[in-house]
Amino acid sequence: MNWLLLISTPPSASSSPKKPGAIRADTVLLAPAVALLSVFATLGCSSPTSFDTAEVSQAKAIAAVEPERMVSVQVRPDLPLDQLKSMFKGTLVKQLAFDDKDGHGLLLLSHSEETLQEDATEEYVDRITLIAEQFIRITPDAPWTSRWQVEQPTSCEGLDLEADYFLEQTQATDLDEDGRAELTFASHSFCGGGIDSQHLRIDVRQGDQQHFVVNGDSLVEIEGDPPFGGERRDDPNVAKASTPLRAHLDNVWTAIKRGSTY
Repeated sequence: MNWLLLISTPPSASSSPKKPGAIRADTVLLAPAVALLSVFATLGCSSPTSFDTAEVSQAKAIAAVEPERMVSVQVRPDLPLDQLKSMFKGTLVKQLAFDDKDGHGLLLLSHSEETLQEDATEEYVDRITLIAEQFIRITPDAPWTSRWQVEQPTSCEGLDLEADYFLEQTQATDLDEDGRAELTFASHSFCGGGIDSQHLRIDVRQGDQQHFVVNGDSLVEIEGDPPFGGERRDDPNVAKASTPLRAHLDNVWTAIKRGSTY
């Protein structure tokens, strides 16, 4: 029995490099060819053309990696509020639904306000607590499970109290292109009686382990007076973060460094 088997020749070293995410033509043609070899083996026939072992190994490696490249972070529309009412405390100010390699994700930003009486002084203290919590589920009909929670309480006695999120800085990104979302949220808080800096904070979290935090004070600029504030304090692990993530933190800081005009 005579068989004719055509295999695309792999590009030479002088060829232009393969674009990220592209599938090589020789890979597409090689996969059916490998399947055809199995038919030869089953029928007890020998093929007149042999495959280069390195080429077959390369095709298998590309095929194994290619599905991973197809995973991406996708932001989804907001969920109905009646599905979320038992998942947060206080007032919900922002939700961010997304899909990534871990399944379906949901970030909820809320805040609660309360007045407490100090045991020692018996004075009343106002407190606002900002709460960021991520939930995850594998399938759309599975229950949501809490993955992590970050609480930021701010207390103030007899002065102006303010705390909230920069809602426009709430993001789900894939800066390292690994298919797992980095969640960014930023906040501002203030306790005082005049013109002063707000406390600023940026959080970036990826999964259960990676957590990067930037704290600082807002830049105050008053006409006729020298500016003050604007200091930024990075957690030590920020210096070890990837270049895209550090650039992302820089961009968010630039956007919020003058604080909020509440």
